[in-house]
Amino acid sequence: MKKYLIGMYLLLLWGTVIAQSAQDELAQLMRDDSVDVTSIAMYPQNVREIIFRVSTHPEGVAKLNDMQKKSNQSFRNLIASYSKEEQNKIWNLTRYTKLMEQLAGTKGKKRKAENVLKNFPADIHDDAYNYAVNHHDLIVAIDKLDKEFDNSFISIVANYSPDDQSAFRRLMNTPEALSLLNRNMHLTVHLGDIYKNNPVLLRQQLDSLSTLVAEQNAREKEEWKKEMQQNPDAQKELKQSAEQYAKDNGYSENDYRDTDPKIIERYVYVSYPYWCGYPWWYEYDYWYPYPHWHHWGFYYWHGDIFWFGPPSWYFLYWHFHHHHYYQHFHDYPHITNSYLNHYYYGPRRSSSGNSAEVHRWMQQNETALPRDFKTNTPLRVERIREFGKSEIDRENFNRANPGKNISRDEFMKPRTEAYPNLKQPVEIPPPLPKSTPEEIKPAEKPAEVPEKNKDKIYIEKPRKTIQSPSEKVQPKPKEVIPRIQPKPPAQVTPQPQPPPQKKEQPKTGKRK
Repeated sequence: MKKYLIGMYLLLLWGTVIAQSAQDELAQLMRDDSVDVTSIAMYPQNVREIIFRVSTHPEGVAKLNDMQKKSNQSFRNLIASYSKEEQNKIWNLTRYTKLMEQLAGTKGKKRKAENVLKNFPADIHDDAYNYAVNHHDLIVAIDKLDKEFDNSFISIVANYSPDDQSAFRRLMNTPEALSLLNRNMHLTVHLGDIYKNNPVLLRQQLDSLSTLVAEQNAREKEEWKKEMQQNPDAQKELKQSAEQYAKDNGYSENDYRDTDPKIIERYVYVSYPYWCGYPWWYEYDYWYPYPHWHHWGFYYWHGDIFWFGPPSWYFLYWHFHHHHYYQHFHDYPHITNSYLNHYYYGPRRSSSGNSAEVHRWMQQNETALPRDFKTNTPLRVERIREFGKSEIDRENFNRANPGKNISRDEFMKPRTEAYPNLKQPVEIPPPLPKSTPEEIKPAEKPAEVPEKNKDKIYIEKPRKTIQSPSEKVQPKPKEVIPRIQPKPPAQVTPQPQPPPQKKEQPKTGKRK
């Protein structure tokens, strides 16, 4: 009996040590990888569970990423001879589960292609019909690449348990999460270790963080709406910059002039498939082709504007880091000032990554700004405009004097009188500290997370032939879980509020 009690005591002691070790490891992980941990917390609970399980096989994550790179490159080589516009259409068609496989089976026959397309949204019929009939060899080759990747996937996960195999397949339908795990292998290894040793602790901590982030985002949305409603100059410039963003990213004016706000049932976000990746021309991860209103934070309806939250990370990146961003500063100084007030000088922090983008720009340009840039608010708008003008002038000078390409300091020294408000460097606050449970402070763009429409906002009614999804991120497996067919943003009906994800693809014209 004594030996039995000693054994029980040792088991309890060992369990306590394991629990404490996992708790310390998780606390350290949340300090070291706060941005990515926050991104994972933003997913629904069942998706987080899949992420945890996949994390227990970091070697599988790495092998799958290697295979994806090869598959993506093969796909790009296959469509390289087509124009960018045509490539965009082809990439969009890959988002529809089984479409390429079914079109490949038509053998280029018009009647068969028409029959296949009856089960897919009307908005893609012209493009799909054109490629099925006039570029059938391309459709067959794309379907072959898809199947080859699937066979490679099966071999990678062959020795895992059925549950783990299912988790990997399902996570491929949340490709930005799979990319996150591969990009941050430090996070993946520790996350998998904690999950194996103390899954209850991991679930509880990320449940709490998820609630915290949701509350924080809700407050930020209300603050932003109020700020825009009270600042007509910033509001006007945000409208102007939003239309410029739309044009720069391929939206037509008809796409964004009127967005019907009637409520349907659900808006479905469907990503580009993991095997071929997102289009090569994006300079950042862009797995979900979002409708235009997601990026702006507002929509138009019969000439009125309806605000539902801050612009997306993509929009802030475009504003502060596009290669002609200084034109934005010159043309839109009021909204630029609002971004600085909201994300840099104000007390707010954003789990969306917007705060990090504004901080990054300030750190990069501190020497170009006056010391009292923070405190002298009456002059700040004009200083922002002047900064944009000086950069425009410097670019024009370098263009007129090829081979010189002078730096900002070299350009400004003999021209200080031309820009009287830009003489002394600004005093920059220290970088953001590591995030705490009370305040999330991302250091870079978090993974895209399509946001669930809890208030029936921005939702789309599924086709009768499509099973309505229960999650905000729709799966795209091969045999296990069929992917939902996406509906085009043209039929989206926004009301105030959704990660985030873009534009509808242009059509090729009437059928022949």
